[in-house]
Amino acid sequence: MEGLICSFSPSGDALAIATADGKVRTYDTGTGRLRSSLSSGPNNKVGDGSTLSNGLLTEKHTCIGWVGGRREKSKKKQGAAVGGGVIVGTAAGDVKLYDTQLGELKWRSENVIEGGVTSVAYSSADGGVVYATGASCEIAALDLETGAVRSRFEASKHPLSCLAVSP
Repeated sequence: MEGLICSFSPSGDALAIATADGKVRTYDTGTGRLRSSLSSGPNNKVGDGSTLSNGLLTEKHTCIGWVGGRREKSKKKQGAAVGGGVIVGTAAGDVKLYDTQLGELKWRSENVIEGGVTSVAYSSADGGVVYATGASCEIAALDLETGAVRSRFEASKHPLSCLAVSP
């Protein structure tokens, strides 16, 4: 199947797969069971109740990564991830954050990287930052809570294909 991209959660207990139908599915790696099927929804609703402007039901996902999530230490919720999410970059240059606990799109930042996003990464520094890069040779830093672009800078004279952030 063409167009599948995937990423393991930082703890390794979940796998996120972005599929050709525009959905993101998360799986429990211990059991192989589906945890959640995430999409923008039939009305393209975002977690804050606003509607996406593009009206598309599917789009080409180009990269995927995980946002934080700490491990629950209580015996009742042994090993459960708390506060995690999945970040997805698109060929249109957008970056999206899905809340895996609520099963919905939390925010979408449009036209973050001109020419398309090729890689996304998360850092817990400064209250949480999502980084994106791509064809425009820039790296953009987005606020974890709102998706607003905090800063951007030219990182190379050549398009970047991969991005990693040290915790």
